[in-house]
Amino acid sequence: MDERPLDKVTLIVCLDAQGEARGTLYEDAGDGYGYEHGMYRLTTFQVSQRAGRIAVASSFEGNWPEPVGRAVEVVLVPAPRGK
Repeated sequence: MDERPLDKVTLIVCLDAQGEARGTLYEDAGDGYGYEHGMYRLTTFQVSQRAGRIAVASSFEGNWPEPVGRAVEVVLVPAPRGK
């Protein structure tokens, strides 16, 4: 397979009625069983909208190295109005 690390990640964020969203991104070598020994990266993204401001936070688990120089684009889908 011709797999390689992602140069850019696009997060499509659909806020809920409270103005929050959460999602995960799983990455590993794409072959073998290294993930069984912690060679993976599971990144959790949390997004919140308060008073017209957007905050994006992330945390991760696993021993896969952090991608260097990768761009992250956030596409925001506004929270539903009403109710």
